[in-house]
Amino acid sequence: MVKRWAIFDLDNTIAKIDKRLAKATVNGKLDYKLLHQEYLITQDAPMYNTIDLIDSLTTFNVGIFILTGRFESTKGATEEWLNYYKVPYDKLLMKSDKERYMKSEKWKEKQLLKFIEENNITSEHIILAVDDHKKNQTMFESWGIPCLDPLYNLNTTASR
Repeated sequence: MVKRWAIFDLDNTIAKIDKRLAKATVNGKLDYKLLHQEYLITQDAPMYNTIDLIDSLTTFNVGIFILTGRFESTKGATEEWLNYYKVPYDKLLMKSDKERYMKSEKWKEKQLLKFIEENNITSEHIILAVDDHKKNQTMFESWGIPCLDPLYNLNTTASR
């Protein structure tokens, strides 16, 4: 039997980044270098309902693929954060320096197709995507993958 998968974005999907966004906004402009500072990443709040959904999916042997536009240079802090909040995942993929300026939906579609090919599966084996960006949601749905908006479909204010 071929493994089924779910794809999750990270920022504003698993991790609430509103405080980091506020700190990285200087004179009304987002400073991407500051946004990706590891010390700020460690201060992100968990979005427990998304984490609970991930936990539930893993009990049904669904693989968890975290596909995030975060810079690969923050992988250490990101993995530390995921481990601290006990977020189970099978695969974590982040943007490399050379991909940094590629639009999110184009980069994620490229990575989706690569993932499908590498795992010898079809998009039908991906039962769900969860992403907060409309263009990414549209891209996943164009491949027949239902996509939840965590800021709409999941109650993000719940706590454990």
